Amino acid sequence: MSKYGNLNIQELEEKLCDIKNTVDLKDLQLKLDAIQKTVNELDQKNEILNELNKKYRLQNDEVQFEMDNHRKVSIVSNFSKQITERDKKIEQLQKRLDSYNFREEVISTNSNTSIKTTPSSKEEDISLVTSNLEEQSNSCSDDENIEFELKIIDGQRYFISDEEPKGVYECTSDEDVGDQLGYLCNDKIIFK
Repeated sequence: MSKYGNLNIQELEEKLCDIKNTVDLKDLQLKLDAIQKTVNELDQKNEILNELNKKYRLQNDEVQFEMDNHRKVSIVSNFSKQITERDKKIEQLQKRLDSYNFREEVISTNSNTSIKTTPSSKEEDISLVTSNLEEQSNSCSDDENIEFELKIIDGQRYFISDEEPKGVYECTSDEDVGDQLGYLCNDKIIFK
């Protein structure tokens, strides 16, 4: 038999009343309603938060996309800048190479042309030229026959005289001796 099988109806009714008294159904219903209301409020907040989360994820994706594009543009512009700098360097080197090749051709055709290079200051050069000019003006006669030699100095073509101090003369388009530009002193042209 069951636990309540030996009890009579009156005892069962008493037990039922005890159970009803201990458990108030209205109170339970109110608590259940409050819990349900809290669950509903939490569901609504959860939906709002999910919508905000989606919105922020989209914004994050857009920002990430823009950053990736910016990096790509920065890399491309950096490469472009490097290429431009290298192109300029190549042009400079090509000009120097052309100049050296031209000098080599001129030197090979004029094998007896050599210019000594010794370091000196501008003041020394000027004083040397001035003193040499004074000596030349004292000892020079109009009968002298001056010879000229074609040389390339700093990428320019000049005629250099065999007089002391060596005169630097313009090389015309016909490769004739032009006007005197200055004097050559220690492989440097001192212009008049």
